[in-house]
This record gives sequence, structure tokens and C-alpha cells, in this order.
Amino acid sequence: MTADRALALLSLYLRAGRMAEAAVVSAWLADRLGTLNNAQLRQFIKVAETSDQPDLMSAAIAHVETRSLIDMPLAKVVLRIAHVAENEALAERTEDALCARMAPALQPPFRIMAARMRKGPQAALERTLEIRTGQRSPRAAADLAQLLIDNGRKQLAIRYLRLSARRWPNALPVLTTLTQSFIQAGLPDAGLAWLDSHRGAKNVQALEDLRMKLLLALGRPEEVVALIEAGIAAGQRPPDDTTLLQLFCVLNRLEDAERTATAIQTNPRHASRKRAHFGTTLFGARLNELRLYRISLQHQAEPHPGPDLAASNFQAANDVLNMWDTQKAGSGEHTAPHVTPRHIFQYWNTAKVPDAIHGVMQTWADAPGWRYERFDRARAIAWLTEAYDAAHARAFEVARHVAEESDFLRLCVLYRQGGIYADADDMLTGHPDDIVAKGPGLIVFREPFGALANNLICAPPGHPAIGQAITMAKAALIGRDNDSTWSKTGPGLLTRAVAWHMLAHPQDARRDTTMLPQSHMFLHTLPHVKLPYKTTASYWHTGTFRTTGRVVSALQTLAHTAHN
Repeated sequence: MTADRALALLSLYLRAGRMAEAAVVSAWLADRLGTLNNAQLRQFIKVAETSDQPDLMSAAIAHVETRSLIDMPLAKVVLRIAHVAENEALAERTEDALCARMAPALQPPFRIMAARMRKGPQAALERTLEIRTGQRSPRAAADLAQLLIDNGRKQLAIRYLRLSARRWPNALPVLTTLTQSFIQAGLPDAGLAWLDSHRGAKNVQALEDLRMKLLLALGRPEEVVALIEAGIAAGQRPPDDTTLLQLFCVLNRLEDAERTATAIQTNPRHASRKRAHFGTTLFGARLNELRLYRISLQHQAEPHPGPDLAASNFQAANDVLNMWDTQKAGSGEHTAPHVTPRHIFQYWNTAKVPDAIHGVMQTWADAPGWRYERFDRARAIAWLTEAYDAAHARAFEVARHVAEESDFLRLCVLYRQGGIYADADDMLTGHPDDIVAKGPGLIVFREPFGALANNLICAPPGHPAIGQAITMAKAALIGRDNDSTWSKTGPGLLTRAVAWHMLAHPQDARRDTTMLPQSHMFLHTLPHVKLPYKTTASYWHTGTFRTTGRVVSALQTLAHTAHN
């Protein structure tokens, strides 16, 4: 048996849940680590990581130590393991040891990648500008532009990429990053116009995915569905496309969604465990709610949902938002009760904020003419007790993790004080005045797959939709509901609460609620900046393993060679 065949078998056995056979193949490979090339060793480490086998990981890292020449992908995997350990000294020495084992030409890009991983986009951009290289490749140009975007310099990235596209008209990395930069700058319409104007000079088939991303950002799901279905009919796309499933749910096309879900669940290329537990995934949950929504409509006289159904069923709420006339929404005058106070607040659970995240939060704190407030966990509990009562503080305290804490706190502060809430990893690239100018009243942003984003919310005090969201979130937290965070306290909850308000108080909602596409958010902010803490084991949303025991020892041995 060859190493490639053994690695393929190991991956298949793990996906199928056949652990006994996987153990046999793992042992066979472990005895032959010295014969694996860099790509095979990297694959072995990744399999050991995903199957939670630290002994195999430590053995593989030990073999890295014996190699005089390694490539970038292998070095990146090992450095990420060191980064997960959240030991800066160990990660720095590991970086040096890995760099010493790389060809001179690979060392500068590796150092840039390492700075991005360990210290964030600003450090990576600084490192990039320090390093003098020869003529850039399309991949290097795309990487530099992405760093500009991640540092909030979106317009500069677009200009640079447009020049790069003239130089390399068919370079997919450049075209892909340019498309993404148009989206992240809040200019998907300009991106689509640019793409369409250059279609004749490029590989049209390779650009279909880029066109779909732009159409999604523009809120044109029917056109995206048509493109995907055409690709499936031509044999260019698989029928188990999860994007297609999400779009069918957005469009409330149950029968089509059922067909796509069946294709997903019966395709053996998906892990058996994932297929068996499809109903617990976000995709499966959306489909289940669409089924329940269709049943609920069959048992009521009206063809559309009422307030109670919208408050309890996401697909019903999604239907309300689909029907909502955005041209009329928010068309009332800016009367005093609907004005957003000049108050910005954010949440970070600890008193000390890591340097990388502090820089992003500071973009909001420095906004002229606005009062800024940051809550940590202790302050949040004290504030909730004083501003509300012990029950609200208790709901916050029993949250499963920091995301649910933040979700609940933002609603409570918005309802009591009003203002702008922004996630800690959202960078302000414009001015808050331009964000609230889109109002009046509550300003929410709708994502391409139907939900209302809750990472940026603007609201006057006492808005009924926010009050409804607090009531539902408090009950779910105190009741220890098993729903996902997304549904219980996050975007799913906010979507249902706003839809409830649109149905329960339609005339008021026309005056006090403004729903905008997500692209309007991107005009003024850079949401979800990729920061180092998100790839550590302590981050709530990651499935990252914890680097402990023998793995740390193997890394320490490798790191020691950096100074030898």
C-alpha cells in the first residue's frame, strides 16, 4: 500500500465513522512518517488534528524537526498548532525554526503569513511593506490587496486590483479578490458592472461564481438560483449545493429545498456523521422551520403569517421581510422619538482587550461627536442589575458563552439607552453619522440569505422590536433552550423580533424601522475582521483542538532548534 492510498483510506474511514479501520491505517502511517513527503506529512497532521489524536500529531511534528527543507503549506500547519497553544514565546520560536527549514525564496512570504496569523492584518501589512521583493505575481498582488482590505483600506485595494487585472486579465486570484473587495466596500453594483464589461476578455466559466457572489450581495437570489441550476443541468455543479438549499429557503420554495436536502444527505462524499445529523445543522434547521411554516399556513385562514408565527418561526419572519416594501420602510419624518442617540457601545468579556482587537475597537472610540462606552462582563452584570433587575442579570450570567452574553447585552443597552452597537471585530471605516443618516428609527441590515445581521444595530431607546427580542432572548436563556446561538440570541432572534413588529404595528414600523441590504453596512464598516484570537482554542466559535501535553513538548523541541 502506498502512502497516498493509506491517507485516502484513512480520510474515508474517519468520514464513515469506521474508527477501528482508521486506527489500523493510522498505525501503518505512523511507522512510516520518515518516508512521507512534505505534502503527505501535512495531510497526516491535519487528519490527526481533526480526529483528535495528539500522539500522532506529536510524532509528525517530531519528523518535521528532522527535515532540512520543508514547504510553505507544511510550515503553516505546524505554526498554526503552535499559535493555538496561546504561548507567544513558543509560537515565535516555532516560526523561527520553521523559517530556517525553508528555501530562501519562501521565507519572506512565510514571515508575512506568520505575522497575519499571530499578530493580525496590520502587522502583516507592515511586514509586507518592509520586505522588498522582485516582480509580484498575481497571487502576491491578490494577497497584498486582501491585506489592504483587512486593514480597512478598501478603495485603495480596488484601485490596486483594477490595475493588476489590466496586467493579468485572466488571473483568477486577482479577479476573485477584486470581486470580494467590491462587496466588502459596499459596491456590489459597481463590481457587477465591471465584471460584465470585461467578460469578453476572460474565462467566462471561471467567472460565474464571482458573478453569483455579486448577485447575492445585491439581493437577487432568483438569478443566483437560475445560474446554479444551469450549472447542475450542464454537469458543472453537483446537485447537493448547500448555497442552493439556503436560497430555496430564502425564497420559501419547500419542494425544491427538500430535493436539494435529499441530494446532500445521500451523497457519500459527505461524512456519514454530518449526513446523519443534517437536521441539527443550520441548513437542516432552516429546512425544518420551512416545513413547520408551511404546515402552520395550512391550518390558518390567512395566506400570510401573523405576528405570533413570525415571532416563533424564522421562515415565517423571512417571508415577512420578503414582502416588506423597503421603498416605504423608514419613509416617515425624523421625529424626536425615532432619533438614534449619539452613543456607541461595544462588549469584550475581559477587562484587558488584546492589542489586535483593541485597535479595531478604537476606530469606534475615536469617532468625533459620539460618546463611546465599552462593557466587560463584570460591568455588564452590574449594569443589567441596576438598569433592569436580577432576572436580566441572571439571563446574562447563564449564557453558554461570550457570544450569547454579547447578544443579550446589546439588546438591553439599545432598549434602555439607544445608540449604535457594533461587534468588537467590526472596524469603522466611515463615520457613524452616515450610518444613522439611513434612518429614522431602528436601522437593521439584511444578509444575503435572509437574516438580519446583529453585528451592527442602530436604534432609539424603547424600540418595540428590541423590546420583543429581549423578552424572547431572556426566556430562552433562563430556560436553557438548546437552540443554536444564531437562533436563540443572534440574527435569527433579531429577524423574528423585527418581523413581529412589522406585523403587530405596521403603521409604526413604516415610521420607526429601516431595513437595508448588508451592502449599506459595508459602505461604512469592515465587519468580522480576521484577527488572531479567532484561530485559538479559547475562541467560542472555533472547533480548534487544544494544543496540550505531548504536542506542546514536540513543539518545544522543534522550537529549540531555532537557536541551534
